[in-house]
Amino acid sequence: MLYLNKLLYCIKKHPNLFTLSNVCFVTGLIKNQLTVLRQFATSNGLICAADKRKHYILTELGEKYLACNPLIKNNSLPDTNLEYLKVEKTPAIVIRAIRQLAKHMIDNEEIKQDSVENYIKCEILAEDSKFAKATAEIEDFILSSDNIIKSVKIDDIYQKFTSSKLTRSIISVILLYILTKHKQFLAIYELGEYQLKLTPLIFDRMIHVAKNFEIKLKNF
Repeated sequence: MLYLNKLLYCIKKHPNLFTLSNVCFVTGLIKNQLTVLRQFATSNGLICAADKRKHYILTELGEKYLACNPLIKNNSLPDTNLEYLKVEKTPAIVIRAIRQLAKHMIDNEEIKQDSVENYIKCEILAEDSKFAKATAEIEDFILSSDNIIKSVKIDDIYQKFTSSKLTRSIISVILLYILTKHKQFLAIYELGEYQLKLTPLIFDRMIHVAKNFEIKLKNF
């Protein structure tokens, strides 16, 4: 069962896993996945309750399963604990999270601490993020004098940087950060028509129909 070994690994490391407010961040999974996995692990005798405080431990069978199916890092995938950021095609839950993150970063709307959008923000945009180098590279590409004076097509950004280590989901969040950071200097064009300002709706269209958008330096 997909991610079962990850759940067992996390329970072994954190017997109080299901009492943590950031359990979804610790495991890198969403609530529905955790519910299904916990039910499966319990009903199949892989874990059992250690006490009445929702603490769990691995049974002997659970230990054997984890030994036979160890949690091994896949170096061909993005270096992140959040499983939904590793998927090649952006999943629906990430699409919704990026929409909320855009409202947060552009319009200053609050986001919940224990939400997918906040976990994505912490994972990708924190100062010590493993994606800091990729962020700097994409920012340099967009703001390089040769590119920005002419224009930078959003589709070109995705084509240049998308790889097994950097999914479209991750690039979209990095792009949101860069556009928000430099919004007073960057002009956005959709199908050749100048857009007055960056909005969550425009950004949503931008990442879904990237070929229609380009950015360049504003004329002051």
